[in-house]
Amino acid sequence: RRRRDLQRWVTLKRICFLLPCILTAILVLLDLSMGRVLLLSGLSFSIFVLIPRILILRSIFRRRREIEKHLPDALDLFILCLEAGLSFDGALIRVAEEERRVSAQLSRELTITHHEMLAGKPREEALKNLAWRCGVEDLSVLVGAILQTLRFGTGLVRTLRVQADVIRKKRIERIRAQILKTPVKLIFPLLFFI
Repeated sequence: RRRRDLQRWVTLKRICFLLPCILTAILVLLDLSMGRVLLLSGLSFSIFVLIPRILILRSIFRRRREIEKHLPDALDLFILCLEAGLSFDGALIRVAEEERRVSAQLSRELTITHHEMLAGKPREEALKNLAWRCGVEDLSVLVGAILQTLRFGTGLVRTLRVQADVIRKKRIERIRAQILKTPVKLIFPLLFFI
């Protein structure tokens, strides 16, 4: 979201483009055979083109993981705010303020959603934008349930409680799946060190 991040990204891409060019020029000056020059420069171009993409994918996955981790707690806080009598918008901004201490990513996304609603976007569109920006499956399902509840006028708190339980169960199942995969992953290092 910050201009500084975009400038860093563009600078990194430029550096990763210039380094293989410099390496190719050095290889040509060293009087290596043309086959080796082409092979090494092609290899360096492919590696240096992949580096920025790998870094951006890593930051995307880290961001999504943080949002997935803190979503159930934010949802519980949202339910408490609604039960205390706050409106939907008031609860949204309150949860964004409280989540700032725990998860900067989730807090920022909720704040952007609130600002979109203040700017005049319909609530449905702002919530759909939230789900699209985050790219988290649990959040997309939650937004769909909220939109359906708002459209049909059913109890929002009850729907949110059900969604919070579903998200927590999915999270527990993911943790169990990772635990069950651990022995399989340990077999090869263990055999290697034995």
